[in-house]
Amino acid sequence: MNKKEIRAIVKEKKSLMNEDAIRSYSADVTDLFLSKDFYKDAEVLYAYLPYNQEIRTEQIIEQALKDGKKVAVPKVFDDGLMEFYEITSLRDVKPGAFGIPEPEGDGPPAVYEKVLMLMPGLAFDEQRSRIGYGGGYYDRYLERNRDREYTKVALAYPFQVFDEIPADPHDEKVDEVITA
Repeated sequence: MNKKEIRAIVKEKKSLMNEDAIRSYSADVTDLFLSKDFYKDAEVLYAYLPYNQEIRTEQIIEQALKDGKKVAVPKVFDDGLMEFYEITSLRDVKPGAFGIPEPEGDGPPAVYEKVLMLMPGLAFDEQRSRIGYGGGYYDRYLERNRDREYTKVALAYPFQVFDEIPADPHDEKVDEVITA
């Protein structure tokens, strides 16, 4: 299967999920994520804000803030670039590009040397390859910021994990995929 076919399969399966199933599964994945040493050891978390039927990340963000971690979320610009901006509360975000919540304001982007990053995606495989939504925002962001250290984690439903998916040389892999 090619990327387009895999995206279509996963989008279809996600569209069949109801809000109760999404919340329940997200709670299980959140518990697993928060129990990991890489979370406990992290001082900085770059987290996406969920869109459509993605694993909900609000509990992770709130817990990270309670734990005294720096938290930043992405903002997409008209030129196709994405930057992360620090937030101190989920009240610091509003709907932005594509209806996805983004940080308000235009302050300087977050710049940290060692970051735990939640990477959204539609599909992942046993080799930790990732198929995103097709915009390349995370791939370009990470390419521009090679001088920093990232632990990249994906939160996924079991149907998002394949034995193998097609990957291009510029496609960023994740370090771990968490499913419940």
